[in-house]
Order: sequence, then C-alpha cells, then structure tokens
Amino acid sequence: MSDLISRQDAIKKFVGLNMQVYEGDTCVGTRTWLTKEEIIYAIDEIPSIEPEERTAKVECKRYIGTSTGIVGEIKVTGICENCHNAVVDRYSFCPSCGARLEWE
Repeated sequence: MSDLISRQDAIKKFVGLNMQVYEGDTCVGTRTWLTKEEIIYAIDEIPSIEPEERTAKVECKRYIGTSTGIVGEIKVTGICENCHNAVVDRYSFCPSCGARLEWE
C-alpha cells in the first residue's frame, strides 16, 4: 500500500496556520512559519486516502453438504477470524466485513 494523501487536506492543514510562541508557560505571540519538524509532524497527521486492506484467516474449516441435494457435492466452510461470520470456499473476500480471506 502506498501512502497517498489528499492535496486539499494538506492545503487545509497549512493555510492560516499560526503557531503560538511561548516563553515558559506564557504565550507571547504567534508566528506563521514552521520548522522542519513541525511540517513533518503536520503531514504525518493527514490520513491516507487509500483504505487499509484487511486480511483474515479462515478458522474452523469443515465440509458440509449443499442445499441442492446433489450427492457428493460439498462446500468448504469456515469462520472469518475478523468478524466471525461463516464463509464458503468460493469467497475471496468476507461478505460481512470485506477482509481478504486467507485459505490454508
């Protein structure tokens, strides 16, 4: 996953930003410029625009018959470790929580 941020969010973060200047515990004024450390900190606080990809291992696999009644047809089922909902072997993603399923 790359670390993309929104330009608009970055602009909003810095436009009109005034840093308070302190002497001890007393605020003695403001300044409009930022140090390198303050810029890095401010950019790090902007959230990524890409959703985080979640993965979940499948727990408690078991074989069950299908509802079609065809003899010999089975489905592998398990439980998504993320949301604990049932999943079947054809699923790449959990239909409940959206996590990518890791089948063993």
